[in-house]
Amino acid sequence: MRHPNLVALEVSSFKRGHDAPIYGVIAGIIEQSGTPYFCFKDLNENKPSGSVRIRVETIDYFLRQFRDEVIRKRKAAEDIDAQLAALETELRGPITSPSTPYLPEVQEMAAD
Repeated sequence: MRHPNLVALEVSSFKRGHDAPIYGVIAGIIEQSGTPYFCFKDLNENKPSGSVRIRVETIDYFLRQFRDEVIRKRKAAEDIDAQLAALETELRGPITSPSTPYLPEVQEMAAD
């Protein structure tokens, strides 16, 4: 099943076996993407529900913090864009055009 807000989910018990060396490679790739990810590692094989529950609560907290940070950054970017637009408008001032543009040829023709 694919979820639009979930990139990778790793569930393991003590990272042992022939696939253990790949864990660091995968974590590095995901970290470079700037995407949050979570690993359910070292689960208690006898009673994994408690371990999973604690991790899910932690993930929920982390995702809420991550969402709030994304919203803060977006708001800050919007504020900066608005300030830049206001400054540009102020610096450019009202655009006025003269009724007759200054062109030497036009001035000479008018004198003749």
